Amino acid sequence: MSTEVDNYLEHYGVKGMRWGKRSSRDDSSSSSKPKTSRQELRELNKKAKVEIKAEKKATREKFNKEWDDEVLSARDRLGKEGENLSAARKQYKADKKVIGRAAAKKVFKEHENKFIETYNIAALNTTKEQHQQMVATVGLLALSAVAGGVAEALR
Repeated sequence: MSTEVDNYLEHYGVKGMRWGKRSSRDDSSSSSKPKTSRQELRELNKKAKVEIKAEKKATREKFNKEWDDEVLSARDRLGKEGENLSAARKQYKADKKVIGRAAAKKVFKEHENKFIETYNIAALNTTKEQHQQMVATVGLLALSAVAGGVAEALR
């Protein structure tokens, strides 16, 4: 039993048509809205990117301002919180005998925790201070690189 096979290629597509591409149909039901050109789409995309960037910048500036305000107000409150802690320490000694050691310690711990929280916030840097430190660090790195290069050249 012998079967003869012809070597040929069959193609059922349309001549000149690319694989994976569909030819557009001229039906009115395919799309009722007008098509936008690529140039218009690019311009819309650019506008959207600019708006998003501006929105992010505004959000970042608002956050930085709130952060700076919180740090600065904590620095202002720090002295008063220290005085309150000192007064609470004195009151603790008196309250130990009146309301009991555990209750007096609880009141003192509340004042102590409030002072520690305020101190931790006040110890943080504002945005401006962070930028100044970053610029100073980069400047020192640049100077050390220049000094290292000069020292190497003198050898």
